[in-house]
Amino acid sequence: AVPAGAGAFFYPAFVSLRPLIVPVSALQTANGAISFLQSSAQVGGPVLAGLVVARFGPVAGFTVNALTFAWSAVCVARLRARADRLAERTGMLTEIREGLAEIRSRDWLWSSLLAAAMFHVASGVFIVLVEVTAVRDLGGAHALGLITAALGVGGLVGGLVGMRLQPRRMLLWAFAALGL
Repeated sequence: AVPAGAGAFFYPAFVSLRPLIVPVSALQTANGAISFLQSSAQVGGPVLAGLVVARFGPVAGFTVNALTFAWSAVCVARLRARADRLAERTGMLTEIREGLAEIRSRDWLWSSLLAAAMFHVASGVFIVLVEVTAVRDLGGAHALGLITAALGVGGLVGGLVGMRLQPRRMLLWAFAALGL
């Protein structure tokens, strides 16, 4: 609950900071690089965790995990947004109302958000069922590890593609990839 709760604050803020840190011309490449690094961590993290826990025990595993969060905090604290791109603040409720009005005014945006929400609900169910099926019917933790690694490899490939390709209708291609 704690990591998910922290992620609910961290990830939207992190995504909204990208245009303030990276020039617009390099934003697609930066997004691809971040995706690649996150997928690399999703593949390498469990491997490293398994090795640390197997060799040194669970306390060492939790310690290494805590250190990665501390390192992330240090890195994020060093980020500097370009002041020329900062918008004037008007208050959280006003900004929420303005944001919702912008979403309602664009059919493609609210329908995209609805589709993404449905995807996340469906993928949550899928993830739970895959884990249960892997553990119960496919051989246990080993099978689940292979499935998780395959997901990570897919993320690595997607990140590499995202760093190189810059299609004209990016959101259309993003939803096509999401469907896959």
